[in-house]
Amino acid sequence: MESQTSLDYLIETEDFLGKFAKALERDDEGRKHTFEILAALCVYSKEGYNRAVGVLEHHKNTKKKKYRFSLVVDELRATDNVHYKIILLEFINCLIIYTDKAENRIRIRNEFFSKYLF
Repeated sequence: MESQTSLDYLIETEDFLGKFAKALERDDEGRKHTFEILAALCVYSKEGYNRAVGVLEHHKNTKKKKYRFSLVVDELRATDNVHYKIILLEFINCLIIYTDKAENRIRIRNEFFSKYLF
């Protein structure tokens, strides 16, 4: 029940996007935990999913990146930490699997293909 309350709190918090986008700029351990929470939000609810994607959009706009998933792919390529790679791949799977429509799954998967992930 505590986890559910925590996830609800994150979804309802107004400055969530900025705080989590900033957390993605921290050290490896901080980013690991942030991606784990974002994956949990994707699984938890549609609103949680939208918040997780919103964090990536916010990061993309703040850092003036071309793709919203650039950070995830760049992190996956840059790390030698197997545990961190697993967390990133789990997050990618959550982004693809928990989207609401098949067309969106294909679009998201293709965004990762365009970044040469697969």
